[in-house]
Amino acid sequence: HTNCVTIGIVSPAPPVREKWTSNIEFTLSCIAYSVGFGNIWKFPYTALDNGGGAFLIPYLVVLFVIGRPLYYLEMAMGQFCSRGCVKIYDMAPAMRGVGVGQSIAMVVAMSYYTPVLAITLRYLLLSFSSELPWSKCDHSWSRCIDSDFRGYANASDGLAEDRRNVSAELYFTNTIMHRAPLEDGLGWPDGKLVLCLLVSWAILVVILIKGVRSTGKAAYFLAIFPYVIIFILLAHSLSLDGSLEGIKFFLTPKWDSLFSAKVWMEAVTQCFFSLSICFGGIIAYSSFNNFSNNVYRDAMIISWLDTFTSIIVGCIVFGVLGNLAHVTHRSSIQDIVREGPGLTFMAYPDAIAKFEYFPQLFSVLFFLMFFIVGIGSNLGAITSVITAIRDRCPTVENWKIVVGVSVGMFCVSVVYLAPGGLDLLDVLDTYGAKYVTLTLALFEILTFAWIYGVDRVCRDIKFMLQIETGLFWRTCWGIVAPLMVGLILIVSFVDYVPLKVPEVYNVAGWILYTFAILQLPLWAGYAILTQEEKGWKTALTAAFQPSASWGPENELTREQYSKTESKRRHSTAAPSQHSSSRQPQSNQSAATSSPQLTTVDDIINLQNTMTNSATVGGCEAPEVPTPPKPDGTQPREKWGRGIEFLLSCIALSVGFGNIWRFPYTAMQNGGGAFLIPYLVVLFLVGRPLYYLEMVMGQFSSRGCIKVFDVAPAMRGVGVGQTLALLLILGYYAAVLSVSVRYFVASFESPLAWARCEQEWSGCVDSEFKGRVQNATLRPSAEFYFNRTVLHNFWTVDEGIGLPDWKLAICLLFCWLCITCILIKGIRSSGKASYFLAIFPYVILLVLLVRTCTLDGADQGILYLMKPQWEKLLDVQVWYAAVTQCFFSLTISLGSVIVFASYNSFSNNIYRDAMIISWLDTFTSIVSGIVVFGIVGNIAHITGNRVEDMQLQGPQLTFITYPDAIAKFDAAQNVFAVLFFLMFFLLGLGSNTGIVTTLVTAVRDRFPHLANWKVVVMIAIYGFCCGLVYITPGGLHVLDVVDKYGVTLTTLTLVMLEIVTFCWIYGIEQIGHDIRLMLNRKTGVFWRVCWSFVTFGIIGVIWVFSFIQYTPLPVPLGMTAFGWCLYAFVMSPVVIWAVHAVYQRKESKIINRIKAACKPTPDWGPEDSTMRLRYRTERARRIEKNRSQRLGNLGYGADGREEPVQNGDDHKAADSRSVASPMNSSITLQTISDDTTKTGTTTTRDKWGRDIEFMLSCIAYSVGFGNIWKFPYTALKHGGGAFLLPYLIVLFIVGRPIYYLEMILGQFSSRGCVKLYDLAPAMRGIGVAQTIAMFVVMTYYAPVLAITFRYFVASFSSTLPWSECNPDWVDCVNSSFVGKLEPTNTSASLKSSAELFFLKEVIHKAPSLDDGLGMPDWKLALCLLFAWIVVATILVRGAKSTGKASYFLAIFPYVIILILLLQTLLLDGAMQGILYFITPQWDKLLSIEVWYEAVTQCFFSLSVCYGGIIAYSSFNNFSNNVHRDAVIISWLDTFTSIVAGCIVFGVIGNLAYVSGQPDIQKLARDGAGLTFMTYPDAIAKFQFVPQLFAALFFLMLFIVGVGSNLGVTTSIITAIRDQRPQLRHWQVVLGTVTVGYFLGLLYLTPGGFDFLDVIDYYGAKYVTLTFAVLELATVAWIYGVDRICRDIRFMLGIETSLYWRVCWGLIAPAATLLILIFSFADFELQNVPMGYNVLGLFIYAIALLQLPGWYAYAVWRRRTKQTESLRKAARNALRPMEVWGPESDTVRQQYRAEEEQYQAGQPIESNTAQRIRKRMFNMD
Repeated sequence: HTNCVTIGIVSPAPPVREKWTSNIEFTLSCIAYSVGFGNIWKFPYTALDNGGGAFLIPYLVVLFVIGRPLYYLEMAMGQFCSRGCVKIYDMAPAMRGVGVGQSIAMVVAMSYYTPVLAITLRYLLLSFSSELPWSKCDHSWSRCIDSDFRGYANASDGLAEDRRNVSAELYFTNTIMHRAPLEDGLGWPDGKLVLCLLVSWAILVVILIKGVRSTGKAAYFLAIFPYVIIFILLAHSLSLDGSLEGIKFFLTPKWDSLFSAKVWMEAVTQCFFSLSICFGGIIAYSSFNNFSNNVYRDAMIISWLDTFTSIIVGCIVFGVLGNLAHVTHRSSIQDIVREGPGLTFMAYPDAIAKFEYFPQLFSVLFFLMFFIVGIGSNLGAITSVITAIRDRCPTVENWKIVVGVSVGMFCVSVVYLAPGGLDLLDVLDTYGAKYVTLTLALFEILTFAWIYGVDRVCRDIKFMLQIETGLFWRTCWGIVAPLMVGLILIVSFVDYVPLKVPEVYNVAGWILYTFAILQLPLWAGYAILTQEEKGWKTALTAAFQPSASWGPENELTREQYSKTESKRRHSTAAPSQHSSSRQPQSNQSAATSSPQLTTVDDIINLQNTMTNSATVGGCEAPEVPTPPKPDGTQPREKWGRGIEFLLSCIALSVGFGNIWRFPYTAMQNGGGAFLIPYLVVLFLVGRPLYYLEMVMGQFSSRGCIKVFDVAPAMRGVGVGQTLALLLILGYYAAVLSVSVRYFVASFESPLAWARCEQEWSGCVDSEFKGRVQNATLRPSAEFYFNRTVLHNFWTVDEGIGLPDWKLAICLLFCWLCITCILIKGIRSSGKASYFLAIFPYVILLVLLVRTCTLDGADQGILYLMKPQWEKLLDVQVWYAAVTQCFFSLTISLGSVIVFASYNSFSNNIYRDAMIISWLDTFTSIVSGIVVFGIVGNIAHITGNRVEDMQLQGPQLTFITYPDAIAKFDAAQNVFAVLFFLMFFLLGLGSNTGIVTTLVTAVRDRFPHLANWKVVVMIAIYGFCCGLVYITPGGLHVLDVVDKYGVTLTTLTLVMLEIVTFCWIYGIEQIGHDIRLMLNRKTGVFWRVCWSFVTFGIIGVIWVFSFIQYTPLPVPLGMTAFGWCLYAFVMSPVVIWAVHAVYQRKESKIINRIKAACKPTPDWGPEDSTMRLRYRTERARRIEKNRSQRLGNLGYGADGREEPVQNGDDHKAADSRSVASPMNSSITLQTISDDTTKTGTTTTRDKWGRDIEFMLSCIAYSVGFGNIWKFPYTALKHGGGAFLLPYLIVLFIVGRPIYYLEMILGQFSSRGCVKLYDLAPAMRGIGVAQTIAMFVVMTYYAPVLAITFRYFVASFSSTLPWSECNPDWVDCVNSSFVGKLEPTNTSASLKSSAELFFLKEVIHKAPSLDDGLGMPDWKLALCLLFAWIVVATILVRGAKSTGKASYFLAIFPYVIILILLLQTLLLDGAMQGILYFITPQWDKLLSIEVWYEAVTQCFFSLSVCYGGIIAYSSFNNFSNNVHRDAVIISWLDTFTSIVAGCIVFGVIGNLAYVSGQPDIQKLARDGAGLTFMTYPDAIAKFQFVPQLFAALFFLMLFIVGVGSNLGVTTSIITAIRDQRPQLRHWQVVLGTVTVGYFLGLLYLTPGGFDFLDVIDYYGAKYVTLTFAVLELATVAWIYGVDRICRDIRFMLGIETSLYWRVCWGLIAPAATLLILIFSFADFELQNVPMGYNVLGLFIYAIALLQLPGWYAYAVWRRRTKQTESLRKAARNALRPMEVWGPESDTVRQQYRAEEEQYQAGQPIESNTAQRIRKRMFNMD
């Protein structure tokens, strides 16, 4: 044993297999692999050819008994052994030939997968043509008809040889493939396709180069994004004429097909092809899994998702083919259906060419989707082959194998691009893939199920996943699957028909098949011959037994697995003997005290006791069961995963309140204006309360009653909340039952409510489309709800009646669903949440797409969103916002506390609270759009007004919406089913949360009561109560209970809850609890809200609700009953308070009250260890507070930093730099406020990841300069010719300065002021740049405010700038399309867009002679919003800025691409773009062009302002800023050009529709371009101008926010560098406040003229002046040579001559020349002299910083030490002692190297030598 142990220690361990970074990456990669070509081009045709809809039956049966079991089996075995498809046969080495054969089949498939990708890429690129190239016939094609011809060209009685082919088919065969018969040979491949193939392989190599890590990251895009396109294409397909006929043709069952063996064979082959099983890819992917990953779940998800995708894609394809049949007047779709490539590259392109609108867009979407899913499929195939190679050769690096395989397969794949390639593809696919796969699939199943054994497979799964394998899986693996696959294989050989190719190719195919199958006997013989056992029978038996290395990858796990298997084989006694067996020996001492190791959990327990602990198989092992508590009760259940908690909260919070209450409430309270108070309330009340309840629930692991152990006197609050939930429980399920009733009725044809019954007098059919003249008539949907469903009583004077028996059955069904979900507690409800939280959004998106396609929908949506600003001053609106917030988020009822109580102690609930609160709001808005889009459609059809519709509560859901659905032209049943299914699922999620809360309250009190018993009791109670609400008078009872028992009580109880948690328990204590639990600090925002803001708002609303109280229109007895309910719910508050005080033993009543308000002894975390730590820290804080009250300094008990005195901290700082002559300028380190680390220093704030820095720089640099300045500047100075000087300037000035500023900021970790520690005398440059930055900051936000004003205005039903106001003279409507006839007045006419901007938005004054005026209040509000957005992002420094950059940098490009596509489709757009880019070469000789190029470069890249330095100062020291600088500078240029194409494309369209031949007259500079020309052009759009206006101004707002962040960050960094003791949020708040009030100046009537002055003097001239000085300082005083040494020290790279010359000569010279030129052309602004004086004063103040700080630096040196004036002046230009990297260790190393370098350098004797050393010393 000792020897074995020694060998185990000494021998080198094999390399650990790569793992997926997270489980979701594995799932997504499998989805990307399985969902591919088989779903898109094979499934639709196969289904149609084999019974249509009836094919789904055998397919689903095969999927159920073969597909899913095999998928699960391959996943389980691959994960268990961590081996690829060849090495997995270590389980039976004689069968290794199966894996080798599968690899051969995979190589064959891989060889022709990429050529299909290449063809797809070719089509994708061609789709960007102005006219689809396959839409027209080429003159050389005979018998051709254009694909864009909308008609039937072939006569029905014509001969086959006379039929004409569509151009799409001939384009594919003649132009793309140059197809030729195989008899003539393969031919030469097409060059363009070869290039596309090369690009395809390059993409695959990039993704695969780092193994599963890069593949996993790519899977997020490859698996998800195709579904975005699929849903877009599905929505579009459903909107096409004739599409439903195509889908019907696809799905209509042909039942006789079920009795055909061919159909079942096709179902099996489709299942294999679609799921990609038995190829080895699934085994390879799962081999990279963690050992305990739940592959069972993954297999179920992926197999069903694959089927769902196949059906959806089938609907898309046949919807398009139905449209093709419709427009070509063909009676049979069968005529146009093709298989495989024919469907993808002929029929679908032919159909797209006939689209009336945007054929290019949908062509791009289709082929992009096809390309992406092809990439995903290819990745799985290649990964399988690579894994097989690496398993065999583990020492070979992954990238070498990837490159080798890719190069080899590229050379092979080229063959398929030859004229005969597709025929060759058919041959290899049939023989080398299909037949080989089916044959080896049979042997694979036999190996796993019969040789290795089903029983052992099940034991392996139990060992790995701790789950038993059911009889279903055993039967499928052992009997059903092998029998069906064997049968299908036999039938396929019996029905074999040679392919119609030359005989030699069929022979070659059989040779390939034989070669693959021969691997079986060859490897079997090899395995038998290499066995060590003597005798052929023994060797034969051993060859079919697992090898010695078989088992899990982890050695410890594999050892335990082997022992477990050995015990099982040799055991003859009962299983209990296993537990008494002796502990196995181990070389680790900890094992002697550990329990018997029989499961993975035991191994984990052992590993956790070891010093170098490791997880099983390198993964997170299953959760160890927690032992019972001392009182014998079991510990609290926990969510299976954190995502289950999040989804359960979403299912709880997103429900009825979003669907039927929010839309009506928003409309009644100001439309779009209601969103402002709602978002304010959500921000100040909803989110804080949601987070607070989550914190208290998770921290204490207690329900909504027991959580009040925090203050026992207030336990009645929790009891009251529980009673309120009992009241809600009754009517929530009743509403659910009505939705079930409607859901069932939705399957009737026609819809049950679509037509009137004979006994309904005064009724009109809901399906009637037209205006009803008689206003007394009501739609049949209303009668159906009131008469048929509820049998509604209009009054309840005679009682409420008896419940309807149908609704009673539906109610019973609802409670059965709830019971089933909750019967196993949160484990079952957590699993259900995956469906309950996600699927409703799928339906909601479908309904949203459908709604947006309805006539009149835009009017309804605009009516919902149109602001009514006067409503903001109405307190009723704010009351409605608070109640809606409570109702929507389901806060203050205890449910959130309960859900959080099942969390693990350290779950990130902060993130969850933010996600859920914003998602809830998003859902409300989307639901409102859906509902009001439908209502707008009804108003359009009936000729009524939107405001006349019934929209409240049940009327909205059960009358208005059904009435609208009945008027749909098609698929009424489909959308009725979808809507009520969504409504049911949302309600089910909310009901589940309510019942969970009640169950928890009961079980907290009676912990020994079984969960299922409590659930059943509550369900029975809920069912009985629910019967009341489904009576004829039930709605009246619902109103009473909801108003008195829920709404009023909730407001009262939530105030008491806040008092308990925040005032009695204390904000400071909650902050410490959060720190202990989440290790995060509680910000000022949360403290302020919890302390008084939230309580104050709710208090005002509570008072208002009683002041405005009006009784419901019900009998007095029911009103009295309502108040009794209120008293009943509130009484426990008093009763429990008295009881708690009475229970105390103190003598004085006041002491009793105080004691009853203190936490109980067992209060704290559930875990005893954590609770002990909690109590210890709390006692320590109490003692510390006592000491502080005696006068000790330091940190307060609340965890906040007290003012730091000139004590030890300052001495410590000074002691580190005693040798420095400039101690006063040392940056003081901020001290951590963590009480456990008092006295330690913290480093500068850092970006979370390097990508955040790059994205933040992109968001900062790509801004207004690209959108509104570059296009006009380029046009004015040579058009396309301007790009030449611009690119030159960018190359020799812009990029070098950008790189230089990044280097300096990152190297020193200093802002733009503190950076000049490198030359203290020049610190004035940084101060002046900060002044310029401050000037820019003051007017950036006002421009943002105007942008937001336009964005809000874009949601109006008619764009407000599209029509003239009657008060405007000489105005012409911007919506006018046409050329104005020349008259005497036409020359002075202005567009309404221009006048709207000048008169309505900024109220521009004629001149500044009368002063600036007063700011516009609407713009002031918009400015406030802009600054709130900026402050919110900046409040946590680089961490929050970095996170926001993901959106701010990426999302604008999404909008830019949308706008670019829209622009390219506009008439006349190309003329505008050509005008923009056409070169005017004579402009290149003008100095003004080069001047503008430099200023544009500065303005566009935002260099020499300090922002880049500030951003890079938060970088890690070794970040690759060289790469970042190059990427950003080129991306900035690309964005400028694209923005120019967009803007001038729109202007070209404006010129086209207005008949203006001279585009120059339409172009404007800056604000005029953005706020006049572009809006004027948009107003002329014929299709949804509001949408494109909203997109444009949203893009402008987002890029403006990104730029503003950089500007403000620069100022904040400069302040904090000088005053580090200031808290970050204080600096942010101060800066934002000053910026807001100064920004108001620019929103006055004279504000824009004032902006020009300030920008001219305070930004432009200051920036240019100090850019010259900055370059001179850095390049000549500090030195280019030293910069290069700093780069080498920091990044380890040498700096080339290019950078040295640019920094030292070209950039300073070019900048100086531009400065001189600008001064030579200087002119005073055309404003009153006082404003010019102000501008010059600002410039002078900035300029004086340089001599002022120089003099200060010299004075400081002379006061510290004796130096002559000349020497002090010279030394003040040298770096300070503290200059260098931020880290003390790194800085010491840097100084040592620099001193060593300087000591070895000779003294320069003359200027030339100094220049040479500065510039060209490149040693």
